[in-house]
Parts: sequence; C-alpha cells; structure tokens
Amino acid sequence: MNSPPKPPTAINSRGHPTEFEQIIQEKSHNFVSREFMFTAINNFLHRHNQGYFTIIGAPSSGKSTIFAKYVTNNPQVIYYNAELEDKNRADEFLINICTQLINQYSLNYTSLPDNATEGSWFFSSLLQQISDELELDQKLIIAIDGLNCIDRNSQPPSTNLFYLSRYLPDKVYFLLTRRPFLPEKSGLLIETPSQSLDLADYSEENRQDIQAYIQSYLTLQEIPPTPLSKAGLIHCDERKLG
Repeated sequence: MNSPPKPPTAINSRGHPTEFEQIIQEKSHNFVSREFMFTAINNFLHRHNQGYFTIIGAPSSGKSTIFAKYVTNNPQVIYYNAELEDKNRADEFLINICTQLINQYSLNYTSLPDNATEGSWFFSSLLQQISDELELDQKLIIAIDGLNCIDRNSQPPSTNLFYLSRYLPDKVYFLLTRRPFLPEKSGLLIETPSQSLDLADYSEENRQDIQAYIQSYLTLQEIPPTPLSKAGLIHCDERKLG
C-alpha cells in the first residue's frame, strides 16, 4: 500500500522546490567568474560515464555560490540544500529528491512507497530507471550543497551519507559541496569515478575572482575604484561569496 509523499515546498517552473530556488537566486546574484571551477566540473562530466565530483572549502569560501550559479546555468540539474533547517535528515532528503526525480522525469508514480525512506533501495531504483531511459548525450546530475550538515543520527552509522549510492548507473552524476574532512571520516564508501577539488588549492584564482567581483560591484554602484589591500579582499570574500 502506498501513501502520498510528504512533498517539498511548491515546485517552481525549473523543477526546484521554492525554498531551494530562493537560495539559488540569492547566491547567484551578481556572480563573477569562477570559470576554473566550471571547467573542472565539465571536464569530469565529459571524462567519465558516471561519478561523484566534490567541491571542498572552508566556510564562506564560495562553495554555495558556485553551485547556485551552476544550477542557474543548468536548470535541468536536481538540487538539494542540506544547510536549510530540517533539510539535514536522510529521510527528508530521500522524500525531497525522489519527488523531484519523479516530477522532472515524469515517472509512473502517484506516491512514494511507505518504506521509500528505509535505506537507498527506492532512490537507487529511480536512478537506474532514469539512466535506462536517457539518450546517449543526456546526463542526470544531482547537486547537494552542504553535505557536511547532515544529521548522522538520522540513519545507521554504517551507511553512506544521505544513503548515496556506492555504485552509480551510467549517465548519473553527483556534485557535492562540503567542508574539509579527514579521508577516513568522509562518510562515503564509493566505487565509481570520483574527484575532489579543494578551493584552498586555488588561492590565486580566488583572489582574481574576488577582485573582479569588487570591481563589478563598484561599477554598478558608480563608485570610483580604490586600491584594495589583501586583507580587504579576504574580508569581502567572506561576506559576499557564500
């Protein structure tokens, strides 16, 4: 017997729940550059048939802003934000993400199974169904912002964070953001192509992007630009880049 799923907040025209769409719009407003990140993501997607790509960064390093802009530019991407209140539990993730997948790909479900949140079985089944129907040049991309925010008590300790799949079917990709972590405490056991990109390794690119952001902001405000100290650049990054 099936029961109606607990739906995400109203879905907008792009397929994201309204509460997520607000975050996407806020974070991507006045976005500048970060092209090196998008290049890295696209290279990974073209190089592998499936896999996980993770952006690692300290708080206020720009992870969420990068994701918001990527999703804005690629509205077919399924998006989930674990940093919002009540969105850091595994059961809430499964309900939300499975509902998005069913709606976006018009799968033949009027409701979620009663036990859809009891492990990864239903989620994995949806991924396989979608993979089987995708054309050769199509991809299913799921972006999860703030994986470090998950409530680990919401699922058995031996399972992957958010019940993410150990193996992925063809044409299925996950993009993740999270704070720095020890490899042995990743919370993920993955046997599929994966790549991590640590924003701390790109200090020069980050500095250039911050400069471009400040100059763009001053131009919009019609304020004559002034010389900027290194300390000032770092301060702006923390406040403005998400």
